[in-house]
Amino acid sequence: MDPIREEAAKLDRRLQREEQIDIIPARADELGRLLRRSEAARYVTDNYFPCSPKTLAKLACVSSQGPPFRLAGRVPLYPLSSLAEWAQSKIGPLVRSTSEVQRPIS
Repeated sequence: MDPIREEAAKLDRRLQREEQIDIIPARADELGRLLRRSEAARYVTDNYFPCSPKTLAKLACVSSQGPPFRLAGRVPLYPLSSLAEWAQSKIGPLVRSTSEVQRPIS
């Protein structure tokens, strides 16, 4: 193997190791990150469906149907992983027609 290809292979292996090292803390930080109510609403809106901070506040006070959160004094903090789980649980299955939608009987 010529010296240029050897150098290129070394550089490629080094870049792959550096990418793996950068990914691990980023993923750990993302999973353990706590968001304030306005950030949580923005996250849900950006990734799943429209959601406002007022909706999250109402769900926290009146129902147990909202996403789980922690309190830091009076400030609610929403774990990113729990927000994702909650949002996904609110989305129904794929359907081809509105007649396929199963609605609960009230």
